[in-house]
Amino acid sequence: MVNNLFTYATSELSQDAFLAWLFSHAIEGIGDRDRELTKCAKDFLNEFLFTDDKFKGREFWLTKAPERQFNKIDLLLTIKFNDEDKEYKVIIEDKTSTSEHDNQLERYKEAIESQDSSIDKEHLLCIYYKTGLQSNLDNVKKNNYKACVGKNVYNFFCNKKYSNIKSDIFQNYCSFVEHICNQTDSWKNADIEKWDYHAKNGFFAHLKKQLNNKGYECDYAFEYNPAGGEYVLYQHSDKNNQVKTNAGLFQLYFQFVLKNNELYFDIRVTHADDKKETITKPIRESLCLDNWRKENNPFKKPVRYGKGKTITLCRYNKEIKISDGIENLSELLNDYKNEINKIRENVKNISKA
Repeated sequence: MVNNLFTYATSELSQDAFLAWLFSHAIEGIGDRDRELTKCAKDFLNEFLFTDDKFKGREFWLTKAPERQFNKIDLLLTIKFNDEDKEYKVIIEDKTSTSEHDNQLERYKEAIESQDSSIDKEHLLCIYYKTGLQSNLDNVKKNNYKACVGKNVYNFFCNKKYSNIKSDIFQNYCSFVEHICNQTDSWKNADIEKWDYHAKNGFFAHLKKQLNNKGYECDYAFEYNPAGGEYVLYQHSDKNNQVKTNAGLFQLYFQFVLKNNELYFDIRVTHADDKKETITKPIRESLCLDNWRKENNPFKKPVRYGKGKTITLCRYNKEIKISDGIENLSELLNDYKNEINKIRENVKNISKA
């Protein structure tokens, strides 16, 4: 990869430029076009955008050059089908390592609709494009963006039918996408200290699948903090894990933390009624267990609880064995259930006192 253009052109703007360059081969009336690149550009839109029956088999072209950063939209395409007079606008939101934020997906649609009153919802189409993985695409789907993420990108660009395209730019990008895919799977064979960003996401995506199969809803993300940040996979709210104390209702949940090349499993506690105040020492102590001090207990008191609405209550004290996912996940989750029950019983006894 050392001679690959995209090893150095790693920003989203560089990827915007590649996509704009690719789709430029589908502009109507352009002479001396590369037919294979034109076919690839159209194949992409047919596979990820024009999937409804009303689009299938219809010939189309771009009527103008792709527009970059139009009203802060990464890429805007203007497309016309040969059998229809009205044009379509296509929004492409492009991501590399980040995800959507600040309601930007909806805002981009509103910007186009306000700019051109002739564009109705039927003629405004959207793509969410990301080379890496993303834990949750619910918001993308909610905003009616077609997702082309992770393996979708790899399966398209690394298809053998495009191997005869002679462009160095195109082949560099295909190799770059293949490299990302290989790195995403590299956690299976590499020691944890050698995992890069993509390997960590690949591991957490696999762990999420393991947990989903066991009935746990969860998501993963990189969380920024003053210490630099850490990768986390966290359990979604579960009413079965709520505990009631004299100070109010609290939610218990688990969280995997990957920090400084070590994987931890924590039980966390937060206010269940959206209170913003700090969890106080009396509340924390009402949830604590005496047996966390015993050597054979699978959980132990953390070095520090932290301050705020949410704190780490205890940390798993056994080895977490990583082999094609977490090898001892069933044992770990069983210990977690038992600990939750002990905490609930402890609170019940305190309430009686």
